[in-house]
Amino acid sequence: MFDFFISYTHADREIAQRVARRLAGYGLQMWLDEAQLHPGDTLGATIQARIGEARTLLVIASAAAAASGWVAREIAFARQLNPPHRVCPLFVEHVETHPLFADHLGIDATDPLRLEPSLLALLDGPREVSAATLRAGLDAVVRETPSVGLVIDACLNGPGVSDTQMDSLTDAPFHPMDFALNALYDLPDGPGRSLIAYHAAYTFPASGAGAWPLERHAASRLPGEDITIALATGRALPVARLDAAIRILAACAPPDDQALSGFIHHNGAALDAAQRAAVIRRLVQPKRPPANFALDAAEAAMNTMTADHPSVQRLWQRWIKDGDFDSDGSLQTRCHAALADGLKGTPNAWQPVADALRDHVRRLARLRDRSSVTRAVAHLRAAAGAGSMLTSVLADQCEAAAGSAEWDGWDAAEEMSIYVYAFARHARTDHDWEAAAHACQDRMRATAALRAAIARNAAAD
Repeated sequence: MFDFFISYTHADREIAQRVARRLAGYGLQMWLDEAQLHPGDTLGATIQARIGEARTLLVIASAAAAASGWVAREIAFARQLNPPHRVCPLFVEHVETHPLFADHLGIDATDPLRLEPSLLALLDGPREVSAATLRAGLDAVVRETPSVGLVIDACLNGPGVSDTQMDSLTDAPFHPMDFALNALYDLPDGPGRSLIAYHAAYTFPASGAGAWPLERHAASRLPGEDITIALATGRALPVARLDAAIRILAACAPPDDQALSGFIHHNGAALDAAQRAAVIRRLVQPKRPPANFALDAAEAAMNTMTADHPSVQRLWQRWIKDGDFDSDGSLQTRCHAALADGLKGTPNAWQPVADALRDHVRRLARLRDRSSVTRAVAHLRAAAGAGSMLTSVLADQCEAAAGSAEWDGWDAAEEMSIYVYAFARHARTDHDWEAAAHACQDRMRATAALRAAIARNAAAD
């Protein structure tokens, strides 16, 4: 008995071969006419016998198959058996409503980058992968498609394809290369999975091959130590590859901010509404600080995904409110540089972020402790250094705080007022912070001298 008799047309031969080899790798018994017909066989009688011996007629359902009289006869024969055999279309094209297939519940394999998980739906439960059968399938691919042999041989018998030869992988046909990468990734006695995912990172942008290994690798990689996902998705991709790239990014746990940043930067403007929503979810959940590449991703999202500003704005506002930019000078500089560029380019998008930063600096400047006022002035300096149009607004907030009631009774209020006014003045003019510091010192010495003189006069009286 066979598990599957595969019915297909010559136009779908490559897909049929791949399906047969992959399912055989799970220990299923397959019958594919080109592999098992012999010279002298009576075609009709042989095929009828094999269909009768198979539990399921698996049809590679495409437009070519729908127009094939031979495929129609194979389906009709399977239906006439007693009892009728199961007919399962594997839809590689959208022909679900064609009369030949409309009465059969099939499997959607119209996205070639999702063919592997589609085939898993044909299994009757968890199955062990057969190393011997997968290796036999790989050997057959090498014989039929020598251009795929490079990656198979280099991974099975060495450390993989060298970086200088990696570009040669991008010209290989999709189905043989995708089968090779998937099979190599699943070989229980094969090369390390990280090595296969690394090769897939080069083939995926060019042809889509390797999407399934990348998706699985994304869920098991070591964060911060693996740039494979960034290599695969952090570049400009064809529109046909965007959904697969988003699935790969979604599989990363925790999120790979480097990959996410590159993907948004290069592809954000090309995403449709559903794709933007999926990417935004990866950006805003789970909550994380803006360190490393999260800030880059948020900036890229604001600049490219114009229809989704509110979600990204809330992310920026949360970071500002939580003080994530207060103590890290590098993050603070990058925040203000992004805000300065955004206010010049798309002010309507960035204005809510600017308002949040203004309110945050105003709150810091009005607190009684010296460290908070110092952080407020640090924001003012960062804005001035970035050439931000927000500089004057922040200077106003700091200066207003210097004379506010919140500072009443603060022993160092006068000194802090001198500090705030000096830096606000230089923020508006030459950004000479050394001169601002000297001005503070001179003014404080003069103030101290004046206090001493007043005290002496009071003592003399």
